[in-house]
Amino acid sequence: MKKTTLFTLLTLPFVALMAFFVYDSVASEIKMQNEIKESEAKVIAQLKLIREAQKAYESQKGEYTDNWDSLKNFIKNGVIYRVNKREIVIPADKIRTTADYHLGDSIRYEYDTLGSDPAMEIIYPKDKFSKVDVENLEKIPGQEGKVFKIQAIHIKEASGAMVNLIEVVDPYPVDKTRSESHPSAKRRFLRFGSMEEVSIAGNWE
Repeated sequence: MKKTTLFTLLTLPFVALMAFFVYDSVASEIKMQNEIKESEAKVIAQLKLIREAQKAYESQKGEYTDNWDSLKNFIKNGVIYRVNKREIVIPADKIRTTADYHLGDSIRYEYDTLGSDPAMEIIYPKDKFSKVDVENLEKIPGQEGKVFKIQAIHIKEASGAMVNLIEVVDPYPVDKTRSESHPSAKRRFLRFGSMEEVSIAGNWE
């Protein structure tokens, strides 16, 4: 048997083994990326459900809540009032001036309560949400026994205005490349809201 033929026969198993490892590595990476994509889609969907509930809660209570039981109780048993807002212009009784400015008409707002509806129906209308598991709202999909981290505060800004801040975070990402120290907000843990600014945007948006 020629040396070249012998060499070819001896190297064929090695080449086949290397090809298998490369294929397996690529296949594993594709599988992992699909699992991450599927997992994050479920987490984002859950964060959106929580955000809708928090928006409704704030509209009725004047602030967000960091208590899951309070939020779930509001969804199941609370009501959302239908309110009509009217703008009333009050003409200036006379022209009031200073050396620098003129004060004219003023505006005030009046609110009339027209009725109320169950919170569940308003937050999660059936034409948009087929089924919502309120009892497990705080649980992270696919993460047994783990819940979202939630923070909510009602504070006064430097200007003196009172503001509400809310942040809900998934601190257990399936994608291990996500990091809270990442320079890009989109690559940090999935979340909506902020403890630093008035926002309820999600970092996936």
